[in-house]
Amino acid sequence: MAKTIVTHINPDLDAITSVWLLIRFGGTDFRDAHFSFVPAGERLGKDDEQIVHVDTGLGMFDHHQKDRGREDTSASKLVYEWLIDEGKITKSEPLRRIVELVNQFDHFGEYFWPDPLEYRYEFFLGNLINGMKLGKYVSDDDQLVQFGMRCLDGILVSFKIRIAAEEALNTGIQFQTHWGKTIAIETTTNGVMKLALKSGYKLVARRNPETGMVRIKSAPLPEVNLTRVYEKLKKVDSQATWYFHPSGHMVLNGSLRNPTMRASKLSLSEVIEILKQAK
Repeated sequence: MAKTIVTHINPDLDAITSVWLLIRFGGTDFRDAHFSFVPAGERLGKDDEQIVHVDTGLGMFDHHQKDRGREDTSASKLVYEWLIDEGKITKSEPLRRIVELVNQFDHFGEYFWPDPLEYRYEFFLGNLINGMKLGKYVSDDDQLVQFGMRCLDGILVSFKIRIAAEEALNTGIQFQTHWGKTIAIETTTNGVMKLALKSGYKLVARRNPETGMVRIKSAPLPEVNLTRVYEKLKKVDSQATWYFHPSGHMVLNGSLRNPTMRASKLSLSEVIEILKQAK
């Protein structure tokens, strides 16, 4: 028999994340669970093998008890810790980061974020969920939970890519070019280039070892222009398909948007030498 996961009416990000963690990582017991919604703080009977409350009911996955009132925890954090304790998952850095952000948001932690008045934070999932509710873009709480879970699926992939990019960045070759600190990396990880530039590099080159595709990207600064790099690459490897972005900040060989591009035959060390000589 499928389990019932109970949370409060008008579920927020913490409640939805708690449900998502159980459905996605709780094993076969939760895979086909259905949802029930009660007024905040109330219960639908007692927790047993078939009924589990999250973010309501003052049970093991609720954090509104008086003795937990000042703890740095949340329903999603309690569920995550339970999944580890029960051996359903091992410690997961992508999940840990997601739960940490949800926990912050549940405690109005964005008050302490840098530039808290910046409207870019409206893109955060917690605000998106609020907008979906207030704008009545979902017909009921069940639909809202399903929407939030799909968003969290995508966010989990993004966090996995980010962590893979952090690892790949540590394997890069650092050197100096005309534009400043530069790094070249041989990796299949897509997110590493933007991460490198955000980390302070002025220029980054990435070669995909599986396809041979080469991509070069600079910080979006007016004093950087990769025209000479593009011209040199076209000269030394004319059989490859090179695209020079109008911004002057990207030279691309290989793109998900253009699968017909021909890969470069240049090695990463050859690309590095071209970048070192370019001005």
